[in-house]
Amino acid sequence: MSEQPEPTPSAPTPVAIPEPRPFSEPQAGVASARGVYVYGVYRTQKELSFGAIGLGTPPARVGTVCHRELGAVVSDGPAGVPDPTRDNVLAHQRVQEVVLDEHTLLPMAFGITLRTRDEVVELLRSAYDAFDGVLQRLEGHVELGLKVLWDRDRVARDVEAKEPELGSHKEEPPGSPGRVEYERRMEEALRQRAERDAQALVDTLRPMATAARVVSPLGERMILNAAFLVSREREAAFDAKVRALAARFELLTFQFTGPWAPYHFVDIRLRLEHLTSP
Repeated sequence: MSEQPEPTPSAPTPVAIPEPRPFSEPQAGVASARGVYVYGVYRTQKELSFGAIGLGTPPARVGTVCHRELGAVVSDGPAGVPDPTRDNVLAHQRVQEVVLDEHTLLPMAFGITLRTRDEVVELLRSAYDAFDGVLQRLEGHVELGLKVLWDRDRVARDVEAKEPELGSHKEEPPGSPGRVEYERRMEEALRQRAERDAQALVDTLRPMATAARVVSPLGERMILNAAFLVSREREAAFDAKVRALAARFELLTFQFTGPWAPYHFVDIRLRLEHLTSP
């Protein structure tokens, strides 16, 4: 399935703030430069501490840099864009999850590193209206993810059971006209079944969400890859509805995840040249 954004009038709209450039690595023989890694932005007037949960070994202490009513979640570390290793990516996500427990978070993509805390303040100042506007739309919401997979062979047997005439040529020799026709019709039947089941799931869940987005499935077994922006007060009801659907669609495997920071419902692109120029 092709990517199909499903915004509603109340869904966040993209914010076009320009792209970052990586910082240069320190030269050999020179003391390692330090930087400030940014995980996201949230509403606060206090410089809160979230503990030693950030990137690095041992994990860096994570805190807040404030400007007016916005706070950037940060930790100190090496200058430059960190390597996207599994440990680093998991640490990035872990910090966002901890902040998300009690705050609405505008997440930053992995890799945003500034040189000083003054530059973090300048980022908050220069993009204040954009950040503030998106956070207003996201207030009280989280992202929930749903991936749905199927066992193609089991579903094919179910299709044959419901349409006996479809399998009448199944046992003919490979390459024979009857077998070719069977394979063509089965492929079409499976395609329609996947689209129908995926659409039914999205249509059932969409009214419970502020916004929904369906993106391309990953791999042959996945028939649905969707994200839903859901208010915290409806999270339990949404979870119950997904469980009910999983029981109803017994030939499908549901992978329900979250809550996550709402990556699929914000588009923050940073340009920091004015902060990082020599």
